[in-house]
Amino acid sequence: MLITLTGATGFLGSHVLARLLRDPAVEVVALGRDPDDVAAHRLKTAVAATGCAVPEDFDSRVRPLRITLEDEHLGLSHPQYAALARRTDVLWHLAGCIELDAPADRLRRVNVEGTRNILKLAASNARTRFLHTSTAYVAGARTGVCVPEDELGEEEFLTPYEESKFHAERLVHRYAAETGRPTAVLRPSVLVSDRPLAAKGPRHTLAAVGAGLGQLRTYLTDSAAHSADETTPARPPLSLRLSGDPEAEVNLLQVEYASEAMVHIACSRPQKQVGKAHTFHVVHPRGTRVGAVVQAVEHHLPGIRLSMTGERFQPTALESLLLRASQGTHAYTGLQRTYERAAFEAATGHLSAPAPLTDTYLRAALAPPPDPAHPCPPRPLLERS
Repeated sequence: MLITLTGATGFLGSHVLARLLRDPAVEVVALGRDPDDVAAHRLKTAVAATGCAVPEDFDSRVRPLRITLEDEHLGLSHPQYAALARRTDVLWHLAGCIELDAPADRLRRVNVEGTRNILKLAASNARTRFLHTSTAYVAGARTGVCVPEDELGEEEFLTPYEESKFHAERLVHRYAAETGRPTAVLRPSVLVSDRPLAAKGPRHTLAAVGAGLGQLRTYLTDSAAHSADETTPARPPLSLRLSGDPEAEVNLLQVEYASEAMVHIACSRPQKQVGKAHTFHVVHPRGTRVGAVVQAVEHHLPGIRLSMTGERFQPTALESLLLRASQGTHAYTGLQRTYERAAFEAATGHLSAPAPLTDTYLRAALAPPPDPAHPCPPRPLLERS
């Protein structure tokens, strides 16, 4: 089976690739923006960063191919494009811009137009099965409900990211309706891991927040050191406010569980459902309390006491830095909803339920990269002039 994969060097993509390679019958064409020699190294590094061994036959089973996602023909020559379409059994689109508050034009260019161009490749071969990685957060600002798997309605969106994923998913459903070809939409929630991350490896959302917290902690430490002298008494904890409800929930799911389930769905015989994409919520059956996440954040900010409020307030300078450190996740601190999992459970009944995310797990997931000398740089909290 030849699986053509976009986004294989990303956080989820690297786990998917590592899991796919456990099946010796699977070969992978990894589409990406790097030159082939650079891509080959990055792919091996990404697989190793998941904690999985790089197979000895990696080079014979994984072939990188440089593309331009925003180009209608992916930047490939006609012979390259035709050969790729002809050989592909499963085309799995994982690539995308995942910054929650990235500029809308960039999100549309990568997430929407990029999906449109990948769908054109899928349409070039009638036997190709298409899988699209969306997000459970296409549900937008909806709260107080159980979100159905087979529904994609017009929503009010909390971030530009989820709006771009909504429009991309709508393209996929239209493709399935117009072609009648086997198509699946995978909607993962926030995927995380408690594994220590490689210094330059891909990050999950909580790790990106952790990196931002590391910057904030350094800023606070430097400020305290600059202002202190031998006669300065110990300062009481600083109190900072966050918007949201500690009893609200965010759906966090272990990436190892998610990749196992998603690969099983990808490699299983597709159900017959002409003219409609199968949609699967790849989510935890139980949400994680926002208050529990905030407590884990507080653990990484010694000398800071966090409180949550549902009232509007004008943030102080330090509270603004904390918001920036959150990498846009503060938009989700007030939601209270669940997700239907019937189709997912029917497709992955062999899997036991994922474990709850404990305080120890959340603290580890928020830990900064292990090598501060060579971290993946987060967005700076303070812009330099």
